[in-house]
Amino acid sequence: EDLAYIDKAAYYPNVALVGKFGFSVTDQNASAVRHGADWDNRDWSIGVGMTWNIFDGWSSKGDEDQTRAMVKTLSVREGDLQRGIEINTDTYLRDKEAADSALSAAIEGVSAAREARDLFHMTLISGGGNLSDLLSAEDGLSAAEFGWLAARLARAKACIHLSLVQGKDLISLSEAP
Repeated sequence: EDLAYIDKAAYYPNVALVGKFGFSVTDQNASAVRHGADWDNRDWSIGVGMTWNIFDGWSSKGDEDQTRAMVKTLSVREGDLQRGIEINTDTYLRDKEAADSALSAAIEGVSAAREARDLFHMTLISGGGNLSDLLSAEDGLSAAEFGWLAARLARAKACIHLSLVQGKDLISLSEAP
């Protein structure tokens, strides 16, 4: 926006104050040459100048309009970026809530699969049940533990996304001495 005002200022008048003071020597043999500047040979001038650009082929006006268009474009992009950040933040918050509930469900699933495996193990030891049932329960426990690991990974990813949206670094490096 400031650039637009600068471009607009090209149509305003420019006023300048100019001044000069010095010494001049007209005689080569004068004492001023030997002893420095002589006060009687001083030379000075003061002036005021003004320029006002009446017409420049609309180049400054075009620059001003182009700058204002860029400002408008950037403000629209800023709004789009802000809305995108809000959408991503809401999405990541929902992902974290879903990951939290999936993790608690996976923990309960592992607990249930472990109880089932223990039950089949006790049944096999007491003489009832089949080895295939115990192996199937072991397989179910492994699948439940894998689901628990996947839920932990999903929760970690959701937490990472939220940290990135908040502008936090994932890794903090200590400065070397």
